Amino acid sequence: MPLINLIREQRLEVKKGEGKTRLFFMGFAASVLVGVGSFGFLLFLAEQSQGDKADLEAKAQQLEPFLGHIKDAELEYSKVAPRVETLTAARDLTDKWNRLMDHLTVQTPERVWLSSIRAVAQDPKKPIQITFAGLSQQQQLIGEFQLRMQGSPDLEAVNFKFSQEKPVGAGYLLEFQIEAGLKGTTEEKERNEAKEEK
Repeated sequence: MPLINLIREQRLEVKKGEGKTRLFFMGFAASVLVGVGSFGFLLFLAEQSQGDKADLEAKAQQLEPFLGHIKDAELEYSKVAPRVETLTAARDLTDKWNRLMDHLTVQTPERVWLSSIRAVAQDPKKPIQITFAGLSQQQQLIGEFQLRMQGSPDLEAVNFKFSQEKPVGAGYLLEFQIEAGLKGTTEEKERNEAKEEK
């Protein structure tokens, strides 16, 4: 029986086994390095977040007196808020009347004379009703006055009530009345709308 030299094959087999072992060891070492690196990175992030937390706590302690001042200011404001609202509403209403008077000054046609302006607020659910009474030489001028009042941003529902002849001195003039509502003066309705918006 012939002898076969198996030493070479055994050596190749041993080298293959050593290569596999080396490869396994290198993979294991790489895994360990990645694991250690990841753990170190997570540890670094944890330390950094602890430092950030400490900084934020220090800033919160510095700001604590200011928060106390803010709470005191809010308490003071809540005490004066009703007065501020009342004053603001009064100022807005005054501004409406000023704008309306300016509008009348500019928009009342020539040969139309206002004799009275009466404002009545009977129902808080309805706007303040204003009655404009006056005299004019012609019916057409009364219509023009009504149209110009409809152009006022502070009036709504401008309605012609009546006109009639009135003896004045030696002749006659037309006496008239026009009624309108003052916008933004419906108290209860406005309060309910404000509550619904909140």
